[in-house]
Amino acid sequence: IRLAERRDGLRLVKPLSITMRTPGEDASLAAGFLLTEGILHHPDQITGINAVPTRGFVDVELAASVSVAWD
Repeated sequence: IRLAERRDGLRLVKPLSITMRTPGEDASLAAGFLLTEGILHHPDQITGINAVPTRGFVDVELAASVSVAWD
């Protein structure tokens, strides 16, 4: 799961987590993970999810107002 943020007009993508899963519901898994782990607090903080199963990752696009505490 990678998070994509916008800062100063640039798109920054950072890896967040590796999960074990059954293929097929990658976008739902990523959204649920972010909400249940308290990384995000509301589904509206996600503006898009791009699952790329052939490459093994999911990019979660965050709303411009979202700031992730990486520490």
